[in-house]
Amino acid sequence: MTATTVVLLIVGVILLLMAIPVLTVVLIRTMVRRRFAPQIHHGVAGEVTVTGIGIPPRHGTNTSELVGLLTIPGQEPVVVQQRIMASKDTWPAVGDRLPVVVDPVNPQRFRVRWELVPSATDAARLAAQRLAANQRGDQA
Repeated sequence: MTATTVVLLIVGVILLLMAIPVLTVVLIRTMVRRRFAPQIHHGVAGEVTVTGIGIPPRHGTNTSELVGLLTIPGQEPVVVQQRIMASKDTWPAVGDRLPVVVDPVNPQRFRVRWELVPSATDAARLAAQRLAANQRGDQA
């Protein structure tokens, strides 16, 4: 073996050793997301009003038990409870209404549509705009 071959072999081994932890993290995150976001193939749209949720994470993503009132058009409201995974930026608060997809056979199986939940910054901006509009309306 030449010196170049040995160097290339060492670099290849180092790159492989660096890739293994990255792939492991990606695999674990995918498995966790699937665990906390059930696949619902023929679901119906609904909304969960949050009545209980844990403390938000300081940063990143965390899991918590969510308790709420599920409403589906044309059906009676149902109290639901499910472990969810959410980021700090979209962490729900008591009173928030979350869009969900619900298993019509078992309403305890639902998936929050996080892509439709505004970030904390966007929600604050919308609240401020509503407040400003109300105050302008009161002055007129």
